[in-house]
Amino acid sequence: MTDLTQQNDRKSRLAALASRAGRNNQKDENEEDATTTDNVTEEKSKKEIKFRNYQPQSLSLKKEEKRRKKQQDDDEIVTKKPKLAVEEALKVAQLQIDFDAEKNHHQEALTKKVNWDLKRDIMSSIQKLEKRTQRAIVNCLRERLVKEAGDAVNEDNLD
Repeated sequence: MTDLTQQNDRKSRLAALASRAGRNNQKDENEEDATTTDNVTEEKSKKEIKFRNYQPQSLSLKKEEKRRKKQQDDDEIVTKKPKLAVEEALKVAQLQIDFDAEKNHHQEALTKKVNWDLKRDIMSSIQKLEKRTQRAIVNCLRERLVKEAGDAVNEDNLD
């Protein structure tokens, strides 16, 4: 007898804990039988006729088919809207990532040209040549100015 009372006490404590946690798994046998019979009748009523290759002629079947199609369309719209928003956001993010990666790739390509090491190695000699070129240009201009000034003086003397 004491074992039976202890088992009942334990069951009641477990049921109380389960009800506090929101899990009410303990049911009476009558309730279980009633729910199983309800489930069977619901399954029978839930069986729907699907017309895949047949157009229904009866008005009640046509109405039921229209209602089902409308419900499916509504369900698709509800499920597509969040999917579309998420997909669109993903596309925008992917485009932004691709754009940034392409931008960085172009910058890397611009900074590291094929002949960058050659230019670095001969830069000092290029600078020397540029200085010589500038000096040569200045000397040519001076000679031309002196020559033009001399011609202008000779013309003044002749007149």
